Amino acid sequence: MMLRTLCRRMVIILCALLFLQVPAFFVHYEAHLSGHVAELKLIIPMLERDASKEAHPRGNTLCHTLQARYERLSDALAQVREANSFSKPFLFLWNIDWNIFFEAAKTFSPGVIITRASLFWAGVGCAFGWALMRLFSVFLRAAFACVRRSLSPAK
Repeated sequence: MMLRTLCRRMVIILCALLFLQVPAFFVHYEAHLSGHVAELKLIIPMLERDASKEAHPRGNTLCHTLQARYERLSDALAQVREANSFSKPFLFLWNIDWNIFFEAAKTFSPGVIITRASLFWAGVGCAFGWALMRLFSVFLRAAFACVRRSLSPAK
């Protein structure tokens, strides 16, 4: 019984620490997204100048593609920056750019940011860990009951 309580508490604490990383990752992703928007803001006028000099159709297509990406990313950045702590996860998932996400994930280092949002996410992690342990214990009880029934002598 004591081992089960200890395991449950460990899982709850680990899930809280894991979910505590969500706001830190949002900040990291937002920094990467901001960098991409700033870079596109610098590159697009240069490409437009070069494309107008050469009058090459590929240059115009590239400029339009980059302009569309700039508009999409800058809109996503504005929405994420203006969002409150509780709507940010939904806007993050709605506007996610997977290339930037994986780029940010590669360079992300765990940290703890103490804000209302991080405390909320720690609470979500605790609830998730508690629910996970409840499901796991129900599964184990069912498995042990099945094993006991199969090992008990037939009457």
